Amino acid sequence: MTRAVAAQFQVLDANGDVVASGITGNEAISLAPGDYRIVAGDREAPAHIVSDEVTMIGLD
Repeated sequence: MTRAVAAQFQVLDANGDVVASGITGNEAISLAPGDYRIVAGDREAPAHIVSDEVTMIGLD
């Protein structure tokens, strides 16, 4: 059986400031609409948040 490992992540705004953090697989976080970067260890992914929509980000 394969089990996913939870990872800590940070959400950075356009200025590079940390605006949220959490652990993958936990509860969703709420963000204002805009563009962000999601960083977990040495992996990073862009995120575009739109009002009243759910956005899921994968860090492959």
